[in-house]
Amino acid sequence: MWLLALALYASVAACEEDKRWKLHTREEMEELSRDSELWFRRWLFEEMREQALLEVPRGVPKLTERGFVVEQVNAEAWGLIEEFWSSATAGEEWAKGLVDEDIPPEDTYTNHYDVPSKLLPITRPVGKQLVELITLQLANWTGLKAKKLEISHVYGVRVFHEGAMERMHPNRDDIPLGVIINVAQSKPWPLIIRDHQGEDQIVLLNPGELVMYEGGACPHGRPAPLRGEFYAQLEMGYTPRRWKQSVKKYRTEHDIPDPAESTILFEGRPRGDGKGGVSMISIKNRR
Repeated sequence: MWLLALALYASVAACEEDKRWKLHTREEMEELSRDSELWFRRWLFEEMREQALLEVPRGVPKLTERGFVVEQVNAEAWGLIEEFWSSATAGEEWAKGLVDEDIPPEDTYTNHYDVPSKLLPITRPVGKQLVELITLQLANWTGLKAKKLEISHVYGVRVFHEGAMERMHPNRDDIPLGVIINVAQSKPWPLIIRDHQGEDQIVLLNPGELVMYEGGACPHGRPAPLRGEFYAQLEMGYTPRRWKQSVKKYRTEHDIPDPAESTILFEGRPRGDGKGGVSMISIKNRR
């Protein structure tokens, strides 16, 4: 019923715009209905993002003093990335090896509907070696033992193009630690991270540098559009063991309700594999 009402509203608005009433064909009405449904889904997604900005950060334990750190990528890990990127981008037609990111049309985190992002799938052997090396670097920063950091995913190299942007958002509260590695760029692209003191910090990474951050506790994004031709980054996510129990204890001690009990449930952003490619691989840390 609401779909019909929204379609009628869209139809009336269109007619009011040119001051003429006109009949619509069945096909036109179906298109209006689809557009209205997508508009509603994007509105709902944006409501979830806004609510998550308020609820997720305050409901997770803080693991470090500031919430993020910028470092050089481990030399061995960077060697693997450089070799992988150089091989994948060799030749003038390397861009044909990129696949479309499988992002839901209602997703409002990025402006993918205006500037589609691409993905260079990473192979499992390379991903597994990277996990072993980056896990040690992450453990050194957080003070947690490497064997207690479980890899959630190794996302392929995401390639953004001029005009791309990403709205401020927290990561899901069940994947509290994130790593972003600058693989290559035509121009710098500022990353904004809100630290544990509530201050927005500007992070500019050079190729070969990474930022390790508490993605659930520290909202982050790239609200300023990319002004260069492209920006390529590799992303990883981690979860400490027994994290669910730690979160539950933290919320109980601080009298913080579970976000799932809120009016709007923030479920995070699903990602697919983009036209059959392997965009995200899960490699459990079995050490």
